[in-house]
Amino acid sequence: MKRGRAVHRPAPAAQKRIVARSQRPIQRARAIGVEVTKPSIANSAIDVERIARLVAALALLLYITGLFAVNGYLGTLGMSDFTIVRTRFIYTGALILGSALVANALITGLVFTILSPDPQVTD
Repeated sequence: MKRGRAVHRPAPAAQKRIVARSQRPIQRARAIGVEVTKPSIANSAIDVERIARLVAALALLLYITGLFAVNGYLGTLGMSDFTIVRTRFIYTGALILGSALVANALITGLVFTILSPDPQVTD
């Protein structure tokens, strides 16, 4: 008696049947004149690796901004906090950069509103 795991292999006829079933919609589409292409993961709209790199870069930017902001404030009190990982640095960086982004957006919108020519009303 052999020991080990049994490997189930379908009969060749069953494999052909599965392939034939998966090809039917493609054959039908080609029959009515629709071009059928295989989807490519490399050309997909969502690139997970790129998104992960952007998120990591943003987290690093927030962390460094928060680190300098907190230590700049603590430096005025004669203290410092250079611990390696602190989530409050990311939170502080988000508050600083977020408020700067909102202020920049408001000022830019105000400037464009003031400097844009008035629309001429015609009857």
